[in-house]
Amino acid sequence: MEEYASSLNEIKVPSGQAVSLDFKENKKNGGDIWTDAKITVTLLKDQKRIELALDDSGEFKFPTNEGNYILEVEFKSSAGMAQYAGNIVIEKTSKETKTMDGKLPEFSSMEMPSIKKVKVPGTEGAVFDHSYEEVCWNNCDNNNQYKYPDIHSGDVEIGDELLIDWLNMKPHPSEINFIYINTENRDYEVIKKDSIDITNTPLKIKIDKEKINSQYAVEFLWKNGREIIGRSMLIFRLE
Repeated sequence: MEEYASSLNEIKVPSGQAVSLDFKENKKNGGDIWTDAKITVTLLKDQKRIELALDDSGEFKFPTNEGNYILEVEFKSSAGMAQYAGNIVIEKTSKETKTMDGKLPEFSSMEMPSIKKVKVPGTEGAVFDHSYEEVCWNNCDNNNQYKYPDIHSGDVEIGDELLIDWLNMKPHPSEINFIYINTENRDYEVIKKDSIDITNTPLKIKIDKEKINSQYAVEFLWKNGREIIGRSMLIFRLE
């Protein structure tokens, strides 16, 4: 496991970073992998094993100790066992969370927005399927074009609620836009873009019949004056 993981590309994370682990079942195989599933997350370093606590939403935190680690994830159920590996580099967290000289901190050092599905409003939600990525960073062209990808749909039912939270993102975005995506052709064009109040977090989205089978994006913009210096995109699809 260690020899194989060491050959993989490095994944750099800030010390103490919270991340989400998500498994997607291949529905074509007809099995219910969640009936008796047991998932463990372990870091390996210098022949020592560090087991990390995994909560019910699939979230865990990396330790604060810097260095190179092997991430080992084991998924066990009555159907069998699968192992997953990663080559992890835990880096020192930058204390600088401000825009300095018109430059943002490194994208990888900044907190990510979260998106959770809540079946009963007021309860703790589970991490919802999504994609979050950097579009441009400290070298943005105002005419920068972005191609919205075809992503895996998250399952929802009428009455569910999605919560999108960017409270811990620092520096805070200058602007946030909610984008409606046309998925009827391969171009994935923008149908409509609405500005969001950046203080309105978490953003609550109530699922109704019209929203199912649709794709959306939340665009985060950082500006220095009128100049865009950072742009990222959170994308999700409902089914």
